Amino acid sequence: MGRLIITATGAGQRSLCQGAEQGGGEFSDPFFDALSANNDLWTGYQRATESVRRIRGTQQTPVD
Repeated sequence: MGRLIITATGAGQRSLCQGAEQGGGEFSDPFFDALSANNDLWTGYQRATESVRRIRGTQQTPVD
């Protein structure tokens, strides 16, 4: 039985989110958008991580 755990942030950090009027989920929105476009999990994770880094810098670091 295999499992994959994907996190939007590292241990000891908060998962931050913009308000809906500013774009919403900084990690989850691009992650699920990529999956909806038939990309694989790794591509979705990479796109979501890029989004978070662009918006938050080092305040929030997704775990890879």
